[in-house]
Amino acid sequence: MLVCANGDGTLADAERDWVIGYASAYNRDPAIIEKLKVYKADEDLETLFSGDPLIIETRRSLLLDAIQACAADGEYSEKERAVVLKGAKALNISEDELKKIEEIYFETVKLREKRLAVLYPKGLPY
Repeated sequence: MLVCANGDGTLADAERDWVIGYASAYNRDPAIIEKLKVYKADEDLETLFSGDPLIIETRRSLLLDAIQACAADGEYSEKERAVVLKGAKALNISEDELKKIEEIYFETVKLREKRLAVLYPKGLPY
């Protein structure tokens, strides 16, 4: 996720924080979370993906999570998308499949905005 978020050459604090929060929410080993805090996110995706059989089972959700990490700073840039697409291809996921995953992400964002507008018509109180 961090490698994709770093696809535009800048790993924003918000992107790193999102990934750390995600890992924390899923009770990842504290040692892994500490590594995420300083991880340079400059590795090759194909190298990262090789040798992990679980990735094949979770590859679509991994891409959705990567998109969320990329957008955590308020932008899912073309450069970040290019890295996500590279990861998709390394995971044997077509660009059409990636577009469907991106559609889910953007629909989720719109639904969140709609939910917040209904629940907090005067704006968020915090």
